[in-house]
Amino acid sequence: MTEMPYLCWAFLYTSTGVNSYTLILFNTFSGAIATIEDVKTKEKVKTILREGLLCEPANELETELINQHFLVHHSTDENRLVDLMRDMEKNRKDHYELILYSTEECNFRCVYCFEKFLRGEMPKEIQQAIIKHILRKAPHINSLNIAWFGGEPLEGVNVIRNINKEVKEISKKFGFTFNSGITTNGYELDENLFRELVDLNIIQYQITLDGPKDTHDTHRILKDGGPTFDRIINNLKSIQKTDLEFKVLIRSNFDKTNKDRMQELIELLSEFLNGDERFQLYFKPVQNYGGTSAKDLPLYDPKESFKVMSEVQKRAHCYFPTSTELLSSLDPMGSVCYAGLPNSFAIGADGTIYKCTLELDEPLNQLGKIRGDGTFDIDEDKLTLWITADAKDDRQCNSCILKPTCQGMHCPLIRIKEQRSPCPPLKKGIRTALELVTVYAGIDIKND
Repeated sequence: MTEMPYLCWAFLYTSTGVNSYTLILFNTFSGAIATIEDVKTKEKVKTILREGLLCEPANELETELINQHFLVHHSTDENRLVDLMRDMEKNRKDHYELILYSTEECNFRCVYCFEKFLRGEMPKEIQQAIIKHILRKAPHINSLNIAWFGGEPLEGVNVIRNINKEVKEISKKFGFTFNSGITTNGYELDENLFRELVDLNIIQYQITLDGPKDTHDTHRILKDGGPTFDRIINNLKSIQKTDLEFKVLIRSNFDKTNKDRMQELIELLSEFLNGDERFQLYFKPVQNYGGTSAKDLPLYDPKESFKVMSEVQKRAHCYFPTSTELLSSLDPMGSVCYAGLPNSFAIGADGTIYKCTLELDEPLNQLGKIRGDGTFDIDEDKLTLWITADAKDDRQCNSCILKPTCQGMHCPLIRIKEQRSPCPPLKKGIRTALELVTVYAGIDIKND
C-alpha cells in the first residue's frame, strides 16, 4: 500500500462528569464537532490524533476521523485553505446583504441603549433609491438578505412594507432568493402584523426580554416610562399559535442585577412555547456602547462575559435547543463581522451608508450616501479600510487556532482604530462553548 500519512487537525477537550469524562473533538476548519463517551474509543482516538496515520485508514473509526476532517492528509496546507476560504467569501458576487433603518426613532428608552434617535422615518426618496439600488444588483445575484434595524424598525413599518413588497416582486422577476429579518422590541408585533411581515419574507426575528416582568420593566421601558413586558409576552403567545414558518431568537440582556432571575424567564417561556423549535433563547451580558445610563449599571467585565453568558445559557438547555447564534459562531467564518465583508452595507434613515450598526457617529464608519439613481457615493479609502481589516498580515491571527472561525475580522473597527487583533470572546471561552453545544453535536464517533 502506498504510504499516505494523515495528521491531526483537531482540538481535544474533556468535559468531566461524575464518574467519567466526555472527549470532545472540534475542527475549526470544517466546523466538525464530535463527542466520545466509550472509554476504549476515547483512548484509541487520542492515540490516533496524537500519532497520526501512516497509511490508509484500516477501520471505521479511522475512516470517520478522516471523513470529519479531524485527520487531514500530510500534503494539505490548511493555512492556504483558510486564506482561500476568506478570499472566496470576500470576492463572492452572488450574494448581497443590506441592513436598513426604517427609522432611527424608538418607542422605548432602554436604560443601556447607545442610540441618539436623531432621525425619524426614512423618506420616500431614500426608499426609492434603495429599490433602484437592488434593481441594479438583481441581474447579478442569486440571493439577497435585508435585515431591518433601528431605532425600533416597526415604528417605520410603512417603509418596511414598501421596500419588502417591491423587492419581493423584483426577486420573482430576476429569480433570486430573498430573505429578510428584523430586530424588534416586539411591542407592536401583534398577530395581524406578524402575518403580514411573514408574507413579506420577514422570517427571522430577534426580540428582547430582559428577565421576568419586574426586571424587564426596569430595563426596557416605554418612552413615557411605562412597562412593556406583558404586551410582548402576549404577542409571543399569539405568534406561537400560528402555523407559519419562521425563527424567533429571544435575546435576554443581563447585568449583575438580573442575571440570577433568568431561570424565571426560562420557565415562563417554556410554559407556552412548549418545545416549539421555531423559538430559541440567547443570553448576552449588557455592554456599554455609550448609553447615557449604561455607565451606571453594574456590568460584567468584558473579559468574563463569555463565562457568565454560558452559566445562564446552560439553564435554558433543559427547555430549548442551543441558539444558532452560538452554534454558528463556531463555524468557519462564523465569528466574522458582517462589517468586514464587501457585500454588506447598512443604510440609515437619511441615506447615509455605514459598515457598522453600533458606531453611527464614528467618521470612519460614515462611508457616504446613496444617490437617487441607486448608486453609492462612497469614500473608497474608508471602504478599503473595512474590507481589508483581516488576518492576512497579522502574525498573531495567522498562528491562532481559531483563525478559520474569525479570520481576524471579529471587529474590523478595532483593527482599524486600535491597530490590534480583535479576538472574539469565543477564544477564551472555547471549552465552555463546546460543552454548551456538544449535546447537539453533528456526529458521535463509536467504537468499531
